[in-house]
Amino acid sequence: ARWIKFEEDVEEGGDRWSKPHVATLSLHSIFELRCAIMNGTCMLDMDTTNMQQVADLALDNMVANKQLAEENRDKVRETLLSRHRHQHEKRHRKTEEGGSKLHLPIIRSLADIGKKYSEPKNLSQNDDKTGTKSTPNLGLSRNNTSGGMSSISPTCSSLQPSPSFTNADLTEVPSSHKINIHFMKKIPQGAESANILVGEVDYLNHQATGFIRLNKALILGDLTEVPVPT
Repeated sequence: ARWIKFEEDVEEGGDRWSKPHVATLSLHSIFELRCAIMNGTCMLDMDTTNMQQVADLALDNMVANKQLAEENRDKVRETLLSRHRHQHEKRHRKTEEGGSKLHLPIIRSLADIGKKYSEPKNLSQNDDKTGTKSTPNLGLSRNNTSGGMSSISPTCSSLQPSPSFTNADLTEVPSSHKINIHFMKKIPQGAESANILVGEVDYLNHQATGFIRLNKALILGDLTEVPVPT
């Protein structure tokens, strides 16, 4: 999922993003989040310069607080630092391997179906022409949005304005990371991102959570879909 004011989710089939919609959160999820912050690792104003340092400091804290066993530290670190693959990169690869035409999933959301039958005919036809165009994209995240158990990549991110970001920061992005230019056009100048990394691995039998806030926003490699500071 990703957020710029509204939420977008990868639709069933994994080939495109849903239309923006108002995000909702259940009361149960809020209680789970509170419990995770209270009992997990919480580090504010972390002074660091790269993702490797973020991982090392967070994992040291987890081990010190008995949230993570020492023997699992290196495995978790490797998972955190594994290459992230975003939704738009998956689509780009499919285009190169399977031709230029991408087939959209047959299943559409109930909101799309309801909108089609509730609006005037001419508006719904216009929606059909424009609504199927997609803007492609975590973690602890899987190496892709659908992911497996043994790897991790950014699944969720949100963006908010920040006066500290300039176009010069784009030069810090690794050349191997394909930037989602279409999505980048939607982001206001000076934006910052917040990333939610979620994943599942077979070498941990319990939940390990951490909440990290950096002292200074940084571009952390390919962590985000677009090169904005985290």
